[in-house]
Amino acid sequence: MSAVLKDRLSDLLVNRFGVPQEELRDDARLTDLDLDSLALVELGMVVENEFGVKIREDDVSPEDTIAELAVVIAGKGAS
Repeated sequence: MSAVLKDRLSDLLVNRFGVPQEELRDDARLTDLDLDSLALVELGMVVENEFGVKIREDDVSPEDTIAELAVVIAGKGAS
């Protein structure tokens, strides 16, 4: 995963979803950041607008980590 992608994803999580900056670690689970399945649907729409890739409901779960989410986004062609 590129540092740019990680920085952009971190900015989204902090600014759009209110995740405290100090909680952003690669191994932080999305559910621990208060991102439930409904929030992930919204996150999918935001990611599509920001990165130009579509994240389906079954691509990411609340149990995934930030690093795993970044890998999914990168795997869809975002950089």
